Parts: sequence; structure tokens; C-alpha cells
Amino acid sequence: MRDDLYIVNTTPSNWRKLPLKDLVTFKKGKKLAEDATNNGKYLFFTEAQETQRINEYSFDQEALPLTVAGARHIKYCCGKFDTMEHVYFFSLEHKYIYWLFELIKNFIPIFDKMSRGVGITGLDLKDAKNFEAPLLPDNLLNLFNKFAKPIQK
Repeated sequence: MRDDLYIVNTTPSNWRKLPLKDLVTFKKGKKLAEDATNNGKYLFFTEAQETQRINEYSFDQEALPLTVAGARHIKYCCGKFDTMEHVYFFSLEHKYIYWLFELIKNFIPIFDKMSRGVGITGLDLKDAKNFEAPLLPDNLLNLFNKFAKPIQK
């Protein structure tokens, strides 16, 4: 994480903090935005806020696609999909997916401050991997998942 960023630690003492690299597998798409098609069969995650469609897929899993260039946003998906090259997606243990989705959604402004470049800035993969995610205890995580699961389906 950049040295000029200071984040106040408000994490409860019984919660663990782990860098994202210890929680998720980072993958990156290879498609271009031009590969989108209006009536495609599968989800296609690009830099656009709206999810696009495509006629082929590279991945079939539960994941969290995160746009790393321009206006950052994260989405939840489960099933067949593809992503463009400026979208990382996180693969992780199912029990953490809803929590991490909400956590990252709320930390987008922090990711914006961590971004580098001129014009359209990009989130550096090293910074993303080292970002520390607070993990609540299993009993609270189970309650959170019972609440979040119906919302994501």
C-alpha cells in the first residue's frame, strides 16, 4: 500500500486482518471491449458500469469482477462469464464471497486513492494484493451470509 495513505484502524479486536493475496486468487481477462455483442449468451465484464454480453466464455465459477481502470466498481457473478483485460476477478472460498463483495464495494474510494497514472488511473495489482481485509469471526460471518445470500441471487 502507498506510504502516503493513512487508514484509521477501526477493526474490532476479535476480527482478523489478512491481505487479499492470502484470501483470493487474482485472475485477469484477455478480451477487448469490442468483443461485446448486444445479444450475447454470457455475462461480459468490462470497464462499463453496465454488464455487457458476449457469445463465448472463459470462466465458469463464482467470482467478484473488479474494474481496475477508470471508474472502479465490483460485481458478484456465479456461472459462465468473461472479462476484458482491465478487469481483475477474485476467486475465493464461498463463505467469504458476500462479505468481501460488500467490503470492497465500500472500499472503492480507498482503491481510487491507491490508483496510479495520469488521465485514466489504474489500480496496481501489488497494491490490491496487499490490501488488508478485515474478516469477521465465523459466527458473525454465518449471520451475514444468511442476510446477504438472498440479495445476491
